[in-house]
Amino acid sequence: MGQTAGNGASRAWTTNRRNFLRMGAVLAGVPVLDGLLSACGGSHKGSLPAGDASTKGGATGAAPSSGGAQTSGPKVTSLTIATAETPWLDGYKALISEYEKQTSVQVTLRSFPFAGLRTQMITAVQNSNHAFDVLQINEQWTGEFYNSGWVMPIKSIDSGFALDPQLITYQGVGSWDTTKKVTSDTGTLYALPINGNAQIYYYRKDIFNELGVSPPKTFDDAIKIGKQAKSAGKAKYGYVLRGTNTVSFTFSPILNGYGGDWFVNAGTDWTPRINDDIGVQAMQTYLELLALGPQPAQTVAQSQVGAAMQSGQALQGHSVAALGGQFEDPQKSRVAGNLGYAAMPAGSKRSAPGTGTWVLGVPAHADPARAKAALDFITWLVGKTPMTEWAEQHGGIPTRQDALQSAATTQGNAYLGALADEHSDYVAGFRYTFAAEMIQAIEPPLANIVSGGTPVKKGLDAVASAMAKVVKDAGIGS
Repeated sequence: MGQTAGNGASRAWTTNRRNFLRMGAVLAGVPVLDGLLSACGGSHKGSLPAGDASTKGGATGAAPSSGGAQTSGPKVTSLTIATAETPWLDGYKALISEYEKQTSVQVTLRSFPFAGLRTQMITAVQNSNHAFDVLQINEQWTGEFYNSGWVMPIKSIDSGFALDPQLITYQGVGSWDTTKKVTSDTGTLYALPINGNAQIYYYRKDIFNELGVSPPKTFDDAIKIGKQAKSAGKAKYGYVLRGTNTVSFTFSPILNGYGGDWFVNAGTDWTPRINDDIGVQAMQTYLELLALGPQPAQTVAQSQVGAAMQSGQALQGHSVAALGGQFEDPQKSRVAGNLGYAAMPAGSKRSAPGTGTWVLGVPAHADPARAKAALDFITWLVGKTPMTEWAEQHGGIPTRQDALQSAATTQGNAYLGALADEHSDYVAGFRYTFAAEMIQAIEPPLANIVSGGTPVKKGLDAVASAMAKVVKDAGIGS
């Protein structure tokens, strides 16, 4: 597709809605991306700095340049893409249909359940078969896929490739530091983020007005407001958040917000620190928040969080931004139009929303022509026009700052504004080579803490012991 793929995409959209986008959001500047978080300029935390090796070559559009891998052989007219059975799958299909119209390249989506997708992709890359031309990699799998050499470095496909400055990189989710074994904006670029889900805070604007309070800046403030609302009979639940199904993900923004972390310094010192005084304080705050919501807390999954808000029973809470579409759907939610959205409250140190992104990469064993065609598709998808339409029409979470800002101004998309506001505070999720093993090891002792079966310090000691064993088994030292 060449350097003009991003601009050409915006010229070819022909529906009335797309014409509106031309007159509105697209006038702000044509090039750029989508995906799982917000896009930002090179000087912002979370995006690749302007002099980084991964951005040299001067390209500013979404598509790769003409340099890079040789593409001799027959023209690629079809692609097969691995994907997951996600809530945004239908929107993804709609964008792909538009890509097919513009390029005459036929795209086949092969969808699998979450865990099944990982298994299918690993089988394909380990056997060097050509089942997929594009891999869809969850944030938790990035360390495993990059470190194992299963994904082709983007610069080996196109030596002149440069990241669009509007693309949000989510603390380098697409790049890998082979020495430290962590994702990093200064590492080798392997993939681009295509769905930018992250945690945000939401609250009932109408009840807050009745109470005469403002959105909380800290979790301590949120707890006080939640108790006030319950005492005044304004809400059944003062705060809702998950107490099961990956407690680590819901707890992490509180932990990081207090200045804590899971390890002393992932990449250089893999000693667990989750059980230090800061970790204990953060866990106690998490339990206080859970106590304001549905009980027993250990049974509250994301679906229960959504139901509590949509039914009008809950005052406030935090979860992934993808729930925002359900909250604002008047067919599904009693509180549509009455919710406000903001960046995550802070602990004693900072606001630290966690990310749960997806990235797209090219299998390492792909031949040059198919690799180039796959990269053309990926870079088209993260262009400004596709990302904006995905957000405005299909409920997607774009990975571009410009698409987030544009879509947030349309009716029912106010929750995207919170993502645009907080992107510089994002904290990476578990992207280690041993992420899957770590999650499996730490969730049981975390669940024991939530249920009240284990005191906080004792429970976190058990978490730290489990982490140390996983790190040792992974053979990367501590």
